[in-house]
Amino acid sequence: MIFPALATCPGTSWPKAVPRTGCDQRAQFDNLKAQPRAVPSALHGALLCHVASSGASARCKVPKVAAQRAGIAIGRVHQLAWLLSIVAYERMSRIGMSLREYRKKRRFDISPEPKGKEQLTRQSKGKLAFVVQKHRATALHYDLRLEWGGVMLSWALPKGPSYDPSVKRLSMQVEDHPIEYNKFEGIIPAGEYGGGTVMIWDRGTWTPETPDVDAALKRGELKFSLQGQKLRGSWVLVRTQGRPGDAKPVWLMIKHRDEWVSTEDITELAPRSVISNRLLVEIARDEGGDMRRAADGDPPSELKKIIEDPKLLTPARRGRTKAVWHSKRPVH
Repeated sequence: MIFPALATCPGTSWPKAVPRTGCDQRAQFDNLKAQPRAVPSALHGALLCHVASSGASARCKVPKVAAQRAGIAIGRVHQLAWLLSIVAYERMSRIGMSLREYRKKRRFDISPEPKGKEQLTRQSKGKLAFVVQKHRATALHYDLRLEWGGVMLSWALPKGPSYDPSVKRLSMQVEDHPIEYNKFEGIIPAGEYGGGTVMIWDRGTWTPETPDVDAALKRGELKFSLQGQKLRGSWVLVRTQGRPGDAKPVWLMIKHRDEWVSTEDITELAPRSVISNRLLVEIARDEGGDMRRAADGDPPSELKKIIEDPKLLTPARRGRTKAVWHSKRPVH
């Protein structure tokens, strides 16, 4: 095969110059770039840039038709690669937009709180993570976070999840969080956004029970199963009409009927962290938080046990960096 010097395709601006394949040039891409929707039909057209003279044609070692077919095949490969790069760019852009509200509420120049990497979703590669963070802020609540699209979709449950199918737990949808947030257990200082004590109450993986998660979220009914250390089985999140004045979408988290159904309160039965075995009050003690306020989020029965038997108190952690985040929201 002969590869003469680069030559510019007449009437095109991208690419400016393309290497000759035999006696032909690559396809013209300007129209494809300006009109992405025209790509499928263009893939079947012979948009080759012929710049070879009749004299040059005589030097071809392959028939002109074969060279044209080869050029079309190469064009299709490059067009497909271009389309895939556009899809990847748009997906990463959506992640950035998804985390915009999260980032707006925090200043990362003075805080170790993760900004969140604009990474592609790994929903098609392995299992999806979930975490439930017990958070004693202005009021006690449980933050359910499901990995999807490169971020953690998040809902705040004032009373936490319930294994009883007859109990519908209010779930306020909040801003998406970065995946790195899943590892945080510690203190957000008072006066800052979300100030209070945070515990990793449960974590594991989740599996969608619908073939199209994005469509389910748009429709307002997401069915899924959890494989955590405390939460197991099948669940559903259902969006409600909410009430006038609600700033956030209101959902309900409901347990499906399966072998994991129970009327016992899992938040009372298992109040401790799954990574440190600490109560909220113990996290506040170790990380420099408000112990009295944190203790309000622990079950009174558990605190009573500690008072009766101090040996049940988790030993204090010393000689380590305290887990404190500064989200730097203006104090009003």
